[in-house]
Order: sequence, then structure tokens, then C-alpha cells
Amino acid sequence: MGVAHAERDYFTAHHADLALTVANQAAITMVNAELYEHAQTLATLQERQRLARNLHDAVNQSLFSAGLIAEVLPRLWERDPDEGRRSLEDLRRLTRGALAEMRALLAELRPSTLIDTDLGDLLRLLGSAFTGRTNIPVAVTVVGQELLPRQGGLPAEVQVTFYRCARKG
Repeated sequence: MGVAHAERDYFTAHHADLALTVANQAAITMVNAELYEHAQTLATLQERQRLARNLHDAVNQSLFSAGLIAEVLPRLWERDPDEGRRSLEDLRRLTRGALAEMRALLAELRPSTLIDTDLGDLLRLLGSAFTGRTNIPVAVTVVGQELLPRQGGLPAEVQVTFYRCARKG
């Protein structure tokens, strides 16, 4: 940045102080922009690591269990068809839960999905994932949604916050 005037010796010491103040403010703004960009990059990296941990912990465990059941299921079926049917139902539950968990994780990778999708649908997805992991049935009921703004939904930041709270639970 430069300051010039056609008249020689036009600028005074006061002008120099003002120019230095503006230059310092510009430098501070540039440093803040770099720090903000660094913070955004770090936050993105931390979110990816969190999602990777969730993927490893929840989905990997479900798929590992499903693989074990699938491996022993033929022998179990021959020996005890009733027990085989129960194991087959466990296999269905685990794969459905892993699929729901993957959908939830993919929704978190695309923040627009968390905003554009009905909160009730997002909560049902989380419930399905929980049921798949734990074999505890979950029923999600949403009441009063028609009273909310944004085409029957919550404001975006509120919806994402509710989703994240339910996800933690």
C-alpha cells in the first residue's frame, strides 16, 4: 500500500503516523485472517477424526459381529434351525444398524443434509442406528413441527444443535 501526493513535502509527521496506524491495522487483519483460516482447517481435521473414530467404533464393530454370525450361521442352522433363525435376525439387525450408522455419519459429512432433512427423519435415523447397535427398540415421535418456521422445520442452527445433542446421547 502506498500514499503519494503531487506536492513535494506535503505529508507531515501526523500523516506518517496515520499511515502507520492504517498499515498496522491492515497487518493485524491479515494475521487474523490467517489465524481464522488455520482454526477452520484445524476444526475440519478434528471433525474428520471424530467421524473416523465413530466409523471405526460403531460401524466396524457391527460389521465385525455380523461377519462372525454369517460365518457360523450355516453350521448353526443345520444343528438348530430355531437358533439359526434368531442368529439370522441378529444379522439383519446388525446390518441395518450399520447401514443407519453409515447414513448418519454421511449426513454429518454433508452439513447441508443436516439442515435440509426433516429433523424427525434425522432422529429416526439415529434411533435405527442405536437399535442396530444395542438391540434396544427406539420409537421417535415428533409433535408440533407444524408450528415451526422454515417450511415446517427449525432454524438451521437449532436443528443441527438438536441433532448433535441426540447423536451424543
